[in-house]
Amino acid sequence: MKMKTPEWNAWYNMMPGSYPSMLHVTGEIDVGTEGIELELKFHSIKKSLPPILILILEEKHIHIPRDPGETIVRVHYTQQGRPGDYQSIIILDPKGKKLATIDDSEILIVH
Repeated sequence: MKMKTPEWNAWYNMMPGSYPSMLHVTGEIDVGTEGIELELKFHSIKKSLPPILILILEEKHIHIPRDPGETIVRVHYTQQGRPGDYQSIIILDPKGKKLATIDDSEILIVH
């Protein structure tokens, strides 16, 4: 399966009343079929200063497919975090191949 991933976003939710602050990572993936679902999960942290967060897409076959032609899957990952925690976020496809990188400068801060 060839995945098309045109858009990835990441942000820290630092809004007042939102404790603890959270890191959010979202993406839209065209999986090319209606029978596959994806989940974005923690994979590992690459030790560096600051570290690199590595997430992986986990593929799941679904028994009741989406509507015909509906091949875009939206994923959302959250974890506690603050600006500066990671120098980048790497997203891997289900086979472990690098799909995308979000640099620290691309991670938004929502106040």
